[in-house]
Formats: sequence, structure tokens, C-alpha cells
Amino acid sequence: MVEREDYIDCELTCLEKEQRTGIVRELESVPVVHTATVNQMSTLLFMAVGFLNKVSATERMRKVQSADAIQGQINSYILQLKQEERPSPYPFATEKAFLRSIRRAEREEAGRLLNELLGYILLASVFCYVDVRHAHTIHLCMQYIETHYHEKVTLEQLAERVFLSPAYLSRVFKEETGTAFNDYLNRVRITKARQLLLHEELRIIDVASAVGFEDQSYFTKVFRRVTGMTPLRYRARYTQGTD
Repeated sequence: MVEREDYIDCELTCLEKEQRTGIVRELESVPVVHTATVNQMSTLLFMAVGFLNKVSATERMRKVQSADAIQGQINSYILQLKQEERPSPYPFATEKAFLRSIRRAEREEAGRLLNELLGYILLASVFCYVDVRHAHTIHLCMQYIETHYHEKVTLEQLAERVFLSPAYLSRVFKEETGTAFNDYLNRVRITKARQLLLHEELRIIDVASAVGFEDQSYFTKVFRRVTGMTPLRYRARYTQGTD
């Protein structure tokens, strides 16, 4: 990047005369590119690198946009399915389990549940579906139940929250989940109770109260209907390993 004479005068002054003479002789055979040409080549190289970086960024952006487009298509398709005449109940439980497995970093389980959801979506055209126009409303109801199961939860309460009549919400809930409102609420409560029953220091009446049952006998009745055994039997089986 410097003139030959400048290189000889600046870089070779510390050498012995014979060494300097030999290097100067070798320099005679080295091709010389004028400074102006080197500067032009440097500019071209800079422009080329900039172009390649731009292409790389554009490609990354294209991939992101493509992924966003695919996600948008999936979302639109799900919405379309939910608005089809007479669709089958959307697998809310599977979706809920899928999200839970992601939070727990359970990769294999998340993959399995995702495949189930994709199977429902991609094979949807084979089936005839019911009205799922209120899917968002049902999601809100399910989320409320999940966080308030230990309280007094009534159909009238939820109907007021989602601005529907109790009778209409009851019908829509059954159509879209395949389960009556009270049955769904009880199943959520029993699921929570099964976890608490593993703690042997808790009394059955305390477990019943903790999951929203005011009456222990009714709790026992519902628990047996859902699990096929009494709370005491369940505790004995899963804490002591007995049948």
C-alpha cells in the first residue's frame, strides 16, 4: 500500500548493506499496483461486503417473514375451523397440556401434544364441525375456573363475566368442550384434590375445602365418580403403594 521507494527508505534502513541490496533486487520482480488502483479495489471490496451483508440480512428477514406468514396462516385456519358450521369440540385439554409441558421444558411431551393439535388442524377438512364461534369466551371461562376453583364458582358468575345468559353459556360450553359446566368444574377440583391427597398430614375435610367443596360427603361422592375410588382409598394406594 506504499510506494516502492518509500518502503525501501523506511523499512530496510536497519538491514545490512548486502541484505538490503538483495531485497531491493527481489523487489524489482514484484508487480506494482498503483495506489489509485488499490484504493479503487478497496472501495469495491467494501461495497461487495456491504452488499453481502445486506443480502444476508434480507435472507434472515425473509425467513422471519416466512415463519410469521406460516404462523398467520395456521392462526387463520384455526379461526376458520372455529367458525365452521357444526365443528367437533376443539381439544382445549390438549392445548392446555401442551402449554403446561412447554412451561416445564418437557420437550418430548410437548412434541407429542403438538402433533395431536396439528393432527386436529391438518385433518380438520375431513370432519364436519359444530359452531365454535365462542372459543375465546370458553377460554376465558376455563382460565377463570383454573385460578378460582377453590372458591364458589357458578355458571351465573361466569355468564355475567362474559356477557352471556347462563342458559346460553351452558349450551355453548357443552358444545365446545364436550363437557357440562359443572362436570368440568368438578373435574378440575378433583384433579387438584388428587395432588393434595398425596400429603398425608392433610385431613380429607381440609382437602375438600381447599378445592372448593363445602360438604365432605359430596366431595367424596364426586371424587368416587371421577376416579372410581374414595379419597381415602386413593390416598392409601398412591402414598403407601397398596391396593
